[in-house]
Amino acid sequence: MVFSLLTQDDWICVSGVCRHWRAAALGDKRLWCNIIIRAAFSTAPVVRMPRTLDAAFDDPNDGPPCCSLSQTSLPVSSNHRIIPVLLHRSGSLLISLNFQFSVHYDMRLVHPSIIAIKENAYRIRSLTIRAEGCAAWMSMLASLPECMPLLSRIVLCMSEIAPTRSHDIYDFGLRSHDRWARYQSLSHVEMNGIADGFGRSAAVQCPTITTVLIGHVGITPSYLEKICYLFPALCAIEILGCRDGASGQWHTHHPSVDVPTTLTELRTGRFQTLELTAVILCILGARRLPTLSVWIPLPSALQSTDVFSHLGPLFEVTIDIDDEPHDCSLTAADLAGYRRRAIIHNPFGGVPQFLDLIAPLDLSCLVSLTIPNHFWKEMLRSFGSGGVSFPALRMFCFTFIPYLRFVGVVGFMHTANSMRRIRGAAPESESDVPLAAGPHCALSTVSRASVPLRWPALLSLEFRKWRDCEEECVVPIQMLVDVAESFDFDADQDVEIEIQGLAVVDSKGLSQDDGLLRLRRFASISKLVYGRRVY
Repeated sequence: MVFSLLTQDDWICVSGVCRHWRAAALGDKRLWCNIIIRAAFSTAPVVRMPRTLDAAFDDPNDGPPCCSLSQTSLPVSSNHRIIPVLLHRSGSLLISLNFQFSVHYDMRLVHPSIIAIKENAYRIRSLTIRAEGCAAWMSMLASLPECMPLLSRIVLCMSEIAPTRSHDIYDFGLRSHDRWARYQSLSHVEMNGIADGFGRSAAVQCPTITTVLIGHVGITPSYLEKICYLFPALCAIEILGCRDGASGQWHTHHPSVDVPTTLTELRTGRFQTLELTAVILCILGARRLPTLSVWIPLPSALQSTDVFSHLGPLFEVTIDIDDEPHDCSLTAADLAGYRRRAIIHNPFGGVPQFLDLIAPLDLSCLVSLTIPNHFWKEMLRSFGSGGVSFPALRMFCFTFIPYLRFVGVVGFMHTANSMRRIRGAAPESESDVPLAAGPHCALSTVSRASVPLRWPALLSLEFRKWRDCEEECVVPIQMLVDVAESFDFDADQDVEIEIQGLAVVDSKGLSQDDGLLRLRRFASISKLVYGRRVY
């Protein structure tokens, strides 16, 4: 159990502590199934090896070497030598290989490792090659057997960040017409910074691939059409961004791409421009797709993408904080099963007023609503002040995000307040937040509604910790009381309150115990659950 929380390098260290630990580490072959191989830069200059030794990787027609002689270096931190050991310790289980290369190759170091990988190719289920420093590493795929019957996932990436230029799939050694169809179990393909340069007539379709991620290449309507042809069973496609000036080939009057009938999900990434996103949604017929996720560069630009307007009566609405800094997300699902998600970048801070976009929609059938504490006042402004009622709402989930986790850095709030002053709005208060105590939630984000909220069908009021918050989340009891007392429940309405994942503490003038009893005695509250305690 303890070993499952460690990394690959930790497992190797643990196996050498004592014979008991070694027996435990080597006894569980599952620990050695995810193999990560790294090659990092060396600060010591070395002489480039003779051209003849590079012949296995280099094509003599490719021109000059990919790395200049002055930049060539050996991977002093490479762990490729332990590949045979890791493969042996994984036994006969399926394995995942993750290669992370950041230096120029040296076949004298790699050749023995490739032999070991070839002997275990029949067990590879996932293969990732990230060649961020030297493009010659990409040819490693050409050294592996063409027949890997259990390979289900391939990730080919030239950079974690948007690369300066795109590479062709040729660079990875995939030159045959059946380059995808040869892998009979392959279902997931990612090409980040790599393009597939074959034309439709020269490629063999692969009916097993269902998920494709493409980005940072010259994406054009014709390129998307070719992707759809190559993968006729495509269910989900993600487009991260466009490079090489290809965005100029997109026009709203371009004919629609003939997408597979199996396509159900489209996602656009954060490197996408707003104009390109709008055209892609139009050309791919995104309105008919059950699932759509779009990244928007500014809150004010969301309206122009027309993401939510065609939804029917809404069933579920979720507002969340995204993993990336300053990104918020709005997810809405209607009764017909169509789900739309907008990830909105808000560089100026504050809370985007995008609840205005769903307020005109049909909320009469809304069953579930989830918002973080930083959006409470915005919800009251959009829904509460006008007396908006949710006649079918059964579950309201209120998530808490620690103050410093939400703003990212303390200076972000100062920037946001500067922008609020420019717009003539009052700055947000920080005086009630102990900045040294990161887990605390800001009291100023929650207040009691001036107009009571009437949700007659509400059965569950939940207070939970934000999904990605690993640290402790400290919440003053007054925040929970203010939210609960913002509702005007009917006399015969039975509502349960559940508090999970939070560390509820005293507030000024209200202790934790008194606050919990106050919630339990509140009209229409049938049960209060706090952790394992039931009131």
